[in-house]
Amino acid sequence: MYMPKSREELIDRGYCCGCVCTNCPYTPKYITGNTAVDNQQEVKDLTNDKHQKTKL
Repeated sequence: MYMPKSREELIDRGYCCGCVCTNCPYTPKYITGNTAVDNQQEVKDLTNDKHQKTKL
């Protein structure tokens, strides 16, 4: 069974593989060799974490 790699694992690789990964952090997505990380997703993730913590 295939387990999707986390956003952090994909960033650690350093480039887009072009395999249409679910958590692709690169922009534009799915372009083989692309190294530009989508920082807007990181901001969304941090905002969601902050909201979840305040709900507890």
